[in-house]
Amino acid sequence: PRTIEQREACAPRLATIPQCPYAQRVWIVLEELGVPYNKTIIDLREKPAWYIDAINPRGKVPAIRDLADGTVVVESLVANEYLVERFGGQ
Repeated sequence: PRTIEQREACAPRLATIPQCPYAQRVWIVLEELGVPYNKTIIDLREKPAWYIDAINPRGKVPAIRDLADGTVVVESLVANEYLVERFGGQ
């Protein structure tokens, strides 16, 4: 079994804004699955270049980046399916 530190180092990163209902869907699934995760707030008025270059070229939220293998998933329904498949059996 991995230590807490190892799990947190590989925890998915949720790119979000607090008022986005689509991002809230992903947050709820993460919470319900009990998956440790890190949250990054994205300023949609001044989208960071690193976000557009590496995560979502469209600059929208939510997006999940799974640090365990580098997988990036955008769009809330697809992200939720990914999270359930990846973490649902743990």
